[in-house]
Amino acid sequence: MVAFVERARRRHAGECIACVSHGDPITILRVTLSGRDLTLPAIRGADYAGLGSVTEVTFHPGEERPQVTYLTVPWTQPTRIADCGLRNQDERTESAASEG
Repeated sequence: MVAFVERARRRHAGECIACVSHGDPITILRVTLSGRDLTLPAIRGADYAGLGSVTEVTFHPGEERPQVTYLTVPWTQPTRIADCGLRNQDERTESAASEG
């Protein structure tokens, strides 16, 4: 992830870009960019990137380390698959049969 950030920084200097990843790589990136030691407690503790969170990495001219900000987004897991608008094959078949 650090190599990606450095490559993106060179290729898109002065621009704003977006990257989507999973919690582990984002957490490892945040720990590394903050200068902390990359240890299991550092990546499994309170700083772990939550579901749907946003991490912003900003490079300011003349500064060695980037500014890293983190935003958590409230997220709750649906209690049923139907809450997501998804239905299984049996429900679709029953629905089609009752409609037709």
